[in-house]
Order: sequence, then structure tokens, then C-alpha cells
Amino acid sequence: MPVVSAFYGANCTGNPIPRLKGTIDLIFAREPVAADRNARPYEIFDGQKLMPIRAYLKAHPRPDLIRLEERMNELSAGPYGNRAGDVLLLARACANSPIEERYFFSAVSHYTWHGSACEMDSHIPFILAQQGGSGERMHALMRETGGESPSGMALTPLVRALFGK
Repeated sequence: MPVVSAFYGANCTGNPIPRLKGTIDLIFAREPVAADRNARPYEIFDGQKLMPIRAYLKAHPRPDLIRLEERMNELSAGPYGNRAGDVLLLARACANSPIEERYFFSAVSHYTWHGSACEMDSHIPFILAQQGGSGERMHALMRETGGESPSGMALTPLVRALFGK
């Protein structure tokens, strides 16, 4: 929590790092667990305490952050969640903001993009094609493996289904 509080303070005041002021959109954190245990889901720091993502978004609605709780849980919770750090900073980087109000953290000039949690970076097209296959079959398979609104987590079950595994 001291690290989370320090980032929050620097984002609010610019002290001790003036260039950090106003660059962080959200600060996610969680209690660490041993490497052989399932990682806990991230929560959002509200300036005083960590709040579950759902509770934070209920108190501070952010319709621009598409399926934030689901996506963050896919990243951080469960048996592979320890591969993500226990503190995660979400920079102000949404494409719907003016370019001078977007930030990234890098020592070199910016030439790649990890994506943000905003709508434009949150939609990933699944394009399925099969030689001699049916579009109806592909659509049914996608719906079966990913539901009506699939996430990146649907990719492995989809590939397995395509190859009959």
C-alpha cells in the first residue's frame, strides 16, 4: 500500500516527480500471494483504500472502460495471475482524449501500443475462415465457444474446437 499511495500522491501533486502529475487514470493493486497460489483479482485504489472494480465503477461510472472488471480478472486472477504484477498503473491514454492529454511510460520514443482500457482499444475482431467451410458453422462455433460477446479468453477453446481437440 505504501507504493500505491506514493503513485497516487505523485499523480495528484507531481511531487516528487512533476512529469507524473495527471498521467495516471487508475491504479490497480492486490494483496500478493505465494507463487504457488491463485492470484487475487485487482482492485482500484480510490485515494484511501482498495475497492473491488465493480464497486469502484458503481461509485465512479466509466462507460468508456469496456468490460473492465472482466478483462482485469482475465489478466490478473487465478493460477496464472501471478505473471502480472501486484500494482498496475493505467495511464491516461484513451484515443477519445486529445493527444496532449494522453500518456505512455517509456524511455524511448513511442512506436508501439499495448492498448488502453477504452472502447477503441477494447474490441478485437475474430475473423474465422475455413476453406470449403460454412459461415453459419463458423458463427455457431464462435457463439458456442465464446458466447454472444466473446473475449480474448475464447481464442483457445475456439482453436481447439476448430481442430477437434
